[in-house]
Amino acid sequence: MLLALPAIVCAQKNSTPVIAIETDATGLYLVVDELCLKQSHYGARVADPGQFLQVRDMARDAYPVYGSGNPNELALAITHGNGNVTTMLAYKSHRSWDDPSDGNIKWTEITLEDTAYPVTVLLTYKAFACENVIQTMASVVSRQQRITINSIASCYLNLKSSAYYLSRLYGAPGFESNLLSERMSEGIKVFDSKRGVRNSHYDNQSFMIALENPAGELTGEVVGGALCWTGNFRMSYQVDVMHNCYVWAGINPYQAGYVLLEGGRFDTPWMALTYSPSGKGEITRNFHDWGRKYMLNEPQRIRPVALNSWEGVGMDFDQKTILEMIDRAADLGAEVFVLDDGWFGNKYPRNDERNGLGDWDINKKKLPDGFTKFIERARARGIMFGIWIEPEMVNPSQLAEKHPDWIVKAPDRPPLMHLSRQRSQQILDLSNPRVQDFVFDVFDGILKQNPEIGYVKWDANRYAPDHGSQYLPPDMQGNLWIDYVKGLYSVYERIVKKYPHTIIQLCSSGGGRVDWGAMGYHHEFWPSDNTDALQRVYTQWGINHFFPAMATSAHISQVPNHTTSGVTPLKFRIDVAMSGRLGVELQPRDMTPEELKTISSAIAQYKTIREVIQLGDLYRLTSPYEDNFASMVYVSKDRSQAVAFCFVTKYSPAQDYPVIRFSGLDPNRTYAISEINPGKSNGSPSVGKSFTGDFLMKNGIRTTFWRACESAVFRLNAK
Repeated sequence: MLLALPAIVCAQKNSTPVIAIETDATGLYLVVDELCLKQSHYGARVADPGQFLQVRDMARDAYPVYGSGNPNELALAITHGNGNVTTMLAYKSHRSWDDPSDGNIKWTEITLEDTAYPVTVLLTYKAFACENVIQTMASVVSRQQRITINSIASCYLNLKSSAYYLSRLYGAPGFESNLLSERMSEGIKVFDSKRGVRNSHYDNQSFMIALENPAGELTGEVVGGALCWTGNFRMSYQVDVMHNCYVWAGINPYQAGYVLLEGGRFDTPWMALTYSPSGKGEITRNFHDWGRKYMLNEPQRIRPVALNSWEGVGMDFDQKTILEMIDRAADLGAEVFVLDDGWFGNKYPRNDERNGLGDWDINKKKLPDGFTKFIERARARGIMFGIWIEPEMVNPSQLAEKHPDWIVKAPDRPPLMHLSRQRSQQILDLSNPRVQDFVFDVFDGILKQNPEIGYVKWDANRYAPDHGSQYLPPDMQGNLWIDYVKGLYSVYERIVKKYPHTIIQLCSSGGGRVDWGAMGYHHEFWPSDNTDALQRVYTQWGINHFFPAMATSAHISQVPNHTTSGVTPLKFRIDVAMSGRLGVELQPRDMTPEELKTISSAIAQYKTIREVIQLGDLYRLTSPYEDNFASMVYVSKDRSQAVAFCFVTKYSPAQDYPVIRFSGLDPNRTYAISEINPGKSNGSPSVGKSFTGDFLMKNGIRTTFWRACESAVFRLNAK
């Protein structure tokens, strides 16, 4: 995007104007003081940024480096070719330009240079005006020497407040994306991932920080951030005794001294920032709007209802079983049937998780006609056919026998198989261009032979406890996990360019890759392998703080649940799944006729409301973390329609019938209330009645349920 650039503003001592990086409502303002770049303000847009020149003394280092004397968290640390570990950066120039293909985007690039060594640092900002999001990244260019980058931040943010309240996501596999909010005390809080190729099961690389006081959904000053990176990351928040807060976000420097060769350039991943003067809800809606418009594949394409085979049949199936499932999926109203794991491998047949990864030939015993019969049946029934792949991984297979040099492993040591899935799975080294070609060819080869496959579920089921590339030289092993992710992105880019309309689901054992770096190449993601509807209320509540419902795959599953053994009513399971991209994760043959009828009816009703859910604005109403009840509403952009979801999560003998007080409606319009997927009785006495938006937001409506795992979905249509 370096087209039609304006003239560069060069350094002149204390004469450089304020560098204003602005959206419609927010601004990041930088000043130069004695050739040192400093940050003056991030938050609400300022009418006259020139005034920041008069208060340079209030500004803080915008990108502090080791060697500058700054005692706080540092954005950059380099070892130069002669062993010098210090860096001194001076402002040289900056330039800003409008994106030639999108008038909503404005770029700014700031050039800093080391005062003694041939090293240039570029800070690049990308401002999205309407969405009020600013992306930031850093680049290091070494012009004449080989250097080692020991630590580098995508974003270094200075905040000033009397108090800070951090909200973030944490969890574990099967227990992802739980929301935690806490006041930050003085000191440094660090949340990170050292797991290599799956990074967000335990801590997510996104946050909200409320300033001064805890923020509500509609009140309070809040800064939000999300790192667009699928590998090891580090997020740190340092509060000093003067109540300054320094936010560091970027690639985790743990065991990752990155060797940059002479003439090379290293780019960090992007960090996305947004700001709200009116609560956490606006942070969410900013991220959702930005993500839908600029990050997700085909952002305006309504996501179809899918039926996946995994929880229904696992790997125990034959051709007849799958043909029957395709028919039953179509009968239910699903628009995609996805054949999950177990369809490949002949010498090492994929009958369990201990064999076959790497050999992407269709298992002739299970599927004698390959995918042909399935594609023909799906076409005849008017639905799409999809498959599951895990091309980054390998276990006993012909590929492992042929290319043991492609496997990530430490030299002279046995692999850490006790940390592997089923003690058999290893990782292919995507820092190697030949492996990148192989992974691309897996996807490309399957689709070239079967061009009617319209959906691919991309999984990754192993962490990275082994460190060792047989491709990288011994003195560049610290580059592995960074080059792995960049190699993965290179493969993704090739695939998306060639197959832009193939729906790709981001899986990774559920929530292992829920980040805007990976999601920028996908249509949707699988938030957790735990499909228990009660736990999914919490999982989806948390993850939708940063990622939109249209990308959140939520499936109706069987009971007892395969992860928790929990039993929840079918209506509750349906209602929870409807609050995302609805799907089905069961064997229809095992359902009763009444259950099948209920699911079919619910799918048909979902299709009438999914545009509001997938493309509308999310307003969270009642948090399950603060009450025994959760409620939220999606409102269409023109505020003519809304869909509200209500879930009782816990029984309380003192609990009254919950009241839903809406947000986001037009106060001057009148809305008729109906119910989607109703139970034996109406979910509210207000069903069938009409109220003004003003009344619904100030008074609300009462529900008729209070027992655990009872629920309702209400539709509001403006008259």
